[in-house]
Amino acid sequence: SAIIQAEFRKQKFSTKLRNEIAERLSSELDPQVNLAIRSSATCEDMPDASFAGQHDTYLNIPHSQVEENIVECFASLFTPRAISYRKRNNLSEVDAGMAVVCQCMASNQTASGVLFTANPLTGRRNESALEAIPGLGEALVSGITEPDRYVVSGKNGEMTIKDKRIGAKSKTILAADGGGVKEETSLAASCEVLTDEEVKSIIDLGQNVQDLYGKPQDIEWTKSADGKFSVVQSRPITTLFPTPNVSMHPLQVFFSFNSVQGIIEPIYPAGQEAIRRGVLGGLLRWITWGRHGKTGEFIQTVGERLYINITNVLQNTLGRKILTTAMTGIDPASAMAIEELIEEDELEISSG
Repeated sequence: SAIIQAEFRKQKFSTKLRNEIAERLSSELDPQVNLAIRSSATCEDMPDASFAGQHDTYLNIPHSQVEENIVECFASLFTPRAISYRKRNNLSEVDAGMAVVCQCMASNQTASGVLFTANPLTGRRNESALEAIPGLGEALVSGITEPDRYVVSGKNGEMTIKDKRIGAKSKTILAADGGGVKEETSLAASCEVLTDEEVKSIIDLGQNVQDLYGKPQDIEWTKSADGKFSVVQSRPITTLFPTPNVSMHPLQVFFSFNSVQGIIEPIYPAGQEAIRRGVLGGLLRWITWGRHGKTGEFIQTVGERLYINITNVLQNTLGRKILTTAMTGIDPASAMAIEELIEEDELEISSG
């Protein structure tokens, strides 16, 4: 890694290339506004593998210092962490390539952070997870400060802040006067970075981005001194387990058949069909007094694992009691999740 990076740093731009870069920057970007020099590699931010943080980005760079920072971005393709990540994910070194993006810095940044338009911890698509810090987002990405954290749920077009945790925010990174960045002790450590209304504004912005891409997004955002929010980067969330291919409006609840049976590995298609026709088909006939024997949408396959729709059971007062009592002995963790869902009152009792 060190040898390869050293070779990059020995190289000098040709006069033609240097002039072309200067011409494009002066014609398309405001020369009075410092730049973010961002790496953009061929193997990063793919649908199933996020390379976030593996390559280098340089902030608040004057136009006069662009060349050396472009070289550093190229060299970061071969940092030890980037090489190790490609190896762990079976990504070819031959296919690894790098481009460098030069873009104007968002002006007068007073706050920044990350927004997940689906909750990556619970997998819930109707929840967003937001992190916010004062100053530039580099302090959050590098892990030197603890952000404010919010979990926001959406129901019937209304947003509710379900959880709010104010972080220590002991350090902040700010734009330095002569270019580059500086680290300082935060003066707003005990204060919330955002108001509740600003939190909801960012969630709205994130929903627009998700609608544009058609899938949950991991978004980097900033807030300027005049209160304007900007999106500086968006990528798909790669850690979400897929959901059943049914509408979740209204909310549907599925329970893992694999989990209750202690089956960790995926089930082959032939095995899935045998379970559908046999065990679960018989269960469905029993609980419907023989009226239904076809599993249909009652059972869904996701990631080659079987999931049982328990929505109707949870919309019945007696069904709730029976299910939570039974699950306490079978899978206590799932029983707690079901009880939490009932307490949140996201499923109404059916009148039928």
